[in-house]
Amino acid sequence: MRLFAWALSSQLLAATACISPAAPVPVATPASAGVGSTDVAIPVPTIDPASCIDPPWPAVEAASSAAADADAGAAHEAGRLPAELIRDIVRKKYDDFRTCYEVALGRNPALVGIVSVHFVIRRDGKVEGARVFRNELADCQLTACIRDGFTQIEFPPPDGGIVTVSYPVSLQPG
Repeated sequence: MRLFAWALSSQLLAATACISPAAPVPVATPASAGVGSTDVAIPVPTIDPASCIDPPWPAVEAASSAAADADAGAAHEAGRLPAELIRDIVRKKYDDFRTCYEVALGRNPALVGIVSVHFVIRRDGKVEGARVFRNELADCQLTACIRDGFTQIEFPPPDGGIVTVSYPVSLQPG
């Protein structure tokens, strides 16, 4: 997998990664391919990508703020964690994201697009409130798998408070 674009700001990390399947994915052929053909048409599910987006951020932000307050006994404060460090730690999760994508390609070989995950790195370095806020992929299992992968990442404790991150991942075979 290649990281081919990323941009930084003090509270926002945006990255786009190209995840490639390890093995070619078989393409279904129409059932009318020929008499006696063993090929079977595989229907591609029609799912609205917007249906895979998680609930609005304010509910997650309130929970994250409460967790930050409980962690520190103080008001919600923005912390700092170098964007390069966040990127490097997320990159270690790419194999899991690739596995999610390869499984989804088995369901829909034409699956290509971006899924963006918003999450909070708490004062203790654990991820909380991961949610899909932008999605182009017509596969809710895939977007949930990627979102859940982010919740399993641990970062070093940020300096000065919690860090809010937005991380888009672009998925395409090749």
